[in-house]
Amino acid sequence: MRKVTAEHEVACSPETFWKLFFGKEFNDELYLKVLQCSSFEILEQSDTARRLLVSPKVNMPKTVMKLMGDSFSYEEHGTFDADQGIWRYEVLPNALKGKLKNTGTVRCEPLGEGRCKRVDEMIVEAKVFGLGSLIESSTEKEVLVAWDRAAVFMNDWVKKNG
Repeated sequence: MRKVTAEHEVACSPETFWKLFFGKEFNDELYLKVLQCSSFEILEQSDTARRLLVSPKVNMPKTVMKLMGDSFSYEEHGTFDADQGIWRYEVLPNALKGKLKNTGTVRCEPLGEGRCKRVDEMIVEAKVFGLGSLIESSTEKEVLVAWDRAAVFMNDWVKKNG
């Protein structure tokens, strides 16, 4: 099991951050163009919950890719606590059911002057004999790259769209 953490400063208020985080146009561009997912769909969304279906571009060792298969996808189920400013989620992959567990949070902390800090935390757990550690470390690398790209994209989006 690994705990993956990252922090990024974003040039907007927490209110704008959450508006973008839940925005369809923003997420379509983030997942399909920036993260290069082959598909992205918002299955359900309300003010306090969201369910996504994502087929990500996966860059993992060949051994792991054989286990995951050619059509890897996942559902993300999450809930939003507006009072605490925290998103809690679970990732449910279509491969290795019951052997992979990814849960996490996204927090947005105000920094003042139209800035905030995005804090991402994820627990990555792979119970696959002989390959668990490789899957966990590969997932950690992929997640950190995705979070970095998402932060850059959000800052660019805010500059372009206000």
